[in-house]
Amino acid sequence: MASFAHALLPFLIAAVAGLSPAPATCYVNPGGNLHLQEQDDQGNAMLRPISFLPTSLTDSGEPRLVHSYTEAFTGFAARLTDAELDAVARKPGFVRAFPDRTLQLTTTHTPEFLGLRQGPGFWRDGAGYGKGAIFGLLDVGIYGAHPSFADHGLAPPPPKWKGTCAGSASRCNSKLIGVKSLERRNCIYRGEERKVVAGKIVICEAVNNLLPYNTSEKSILRDIKSAGAAGVVLINTKADGCTTVLYDYGSDVVQLTAADGAKVTKYAASSPSNSATAVRFNHRTVLGVRPSPTVASFSSRGPSTITPGVLKPDVLAPGLNILAAYPPKTLLGAGPFDVLSGTSMSTPHISGVVALIKSVHPDWSAAAIKSAIMTTSDAIDRNGGPILDEQHRNANAYATGAGHVNPARATDPGLVYDLGAADYASYICALLGEAALAVIARDSSLSCAKLPKTPEAELNYPTIKVPLHPAPFTVTRTVTNVGPAASTYTAKVVAPKSLTVRVSPGKLVFTKAGEEKTFSVTVSGQGGDVLEGSLSWVSGQHVVRSPIIAAAGRRPER
Repeated sequence: MASFAHALLPFLIAAVAGLSPAPATCYVNPGGNLHLQEQDDQGNAMLRPISFLPTSLTDSGEPRLVHSYTEAFTGFAARLTDAELDAVARKPGFVRAFPDRTLQLTTTHTPEFLGLRQGPGFWRDGAGYGKGAIFGLLDVGIYGAHPSFADHGLAPPPPKWKGTCAGSASRCNSKLIGVKSLERRNCIYRGEERKVVAGKIVICEAVNNLLPYNTSEKSILRDIKSAGAAGVVLINTKADGCTTVLYDYGSDVVQLTAADGAKVTKYAASSPSNSATAVRFNHRTVLGVRPSPTVASFSSRGPSTITPGVLKPDVLAPGLNILAAYPPKTLLGAGPFDVLSGTSMSTPHISGVVALIKSVHPDWSAAAIKSAIMTTSDAIDRNGGPILDEQHRNANAYATGAGHVNPARATDPGLVYDLGAADYASYICALLGEAALAVIARDSSLSCAKLPKTPEAELNYPTIKVPLHPAPFTVTRTVTNVGPAASTYTAKVVAPKSLTVRVSPGKLVFTKAGEEKTFSVTVSGQGGDVLEGSLSWVSGQHVVRSPIIAAAGRRPER
């Protein structure tokens, strides 16, 4: 189960459109005309892209270079106008540019929701609470004194840990075992914001450098209350539907879904003489609200614009109204805990599940772990019905991916769809070509001339996406037995009448652990833009489910 030991992406420039220079991140070819400084103040090599950037400062006197990158990819972040970015793009060594984006910073009940409970069971007995797993988190900051990082009852870091605690050893303990600062120069640069904060102490954040940090609704409510209102009914937009993100607006503000808000609005507008009705609640907080889980309005949707032939997203995880650790006394809140929502809340849940799987299967590759999470995920909600979206309509695969993560099943998937370095290299060759392979793989032994080209549909991924067409389209997949040595799996297909799916062979017989079996899936159909189905390999102990998506569009070249 191989993986890239050194991943190198092309040089990426993230530039904001406009006439004023804005922060940007650039990917470049390391074989181009770049020059490295000797070392930074911590002894690390730093990229100095002097041949790419204008020599002058910006009009406001700021340096062009924001940051340079040499590890996960070779590149730099810089402040460039549109015209300057066009000039950079024409220089030798330039590979690709992406515009910078403003991102928003975004658990107590979720372990139980995910089927992870204290005491006897998988979490304690099967995965040992993830004992010995080490995870590196790249985030906008950390407050080591927060109670969530207390190490009560934890053993010292495992011997394999070779990291350090930058600044002071007192910042770390047996839970937070290492800290390193990576970014020192990303602050608020916009002119209008400088006017607001002139003469004041400003806290710099790595992302979301746009004031007022998602407080627009609070500002509106404050203005309404200042005008003398006795209270406020805050109604979701139609786009947000039934996704109600929890904020502390105060006791005189009521939040409603779009549907409930429409009823209130209709009643209020029906007659000027309608009297208000007060309802008094003497009950405790209602828990276990159904349907659950549902897809939040802000959850990312597919298809991917970069790899449209691979289904995205991969999987769902809890991310709405999560009680999370929070730094105290910051510009964003009072801390030390807050209720937050967003992909930034889903990510730690998946990271924790990965840690549990890795502790049980330390030899598994990242692709095998991803496959285990995806093929064991739940395609139905807790009532046994389809997972719904924010409008409480059936969510499609572009919203749910393979389904909602199920940690207790993920450590014992039965079969996995594995991928190694050569598999990814063949995929990159077909999608992006030789130049991209050189900067992504950073491995001279890998060459598109020596590798087969793997189309997106043929990537050994746990999902299957094919063109929707009356003519049959066939893809192949290979699964590895990670369950009992003697296992037999039978193919089970679920598909609408307008979608025909044939699997060959229809039965997979394994005689040993680690054994691989290859099968083909042939799909044909017509009607609509997207048709969805699934293929499950079923044994007496396991169900290994993969979504099948047939989407209208040009048939890919084979």
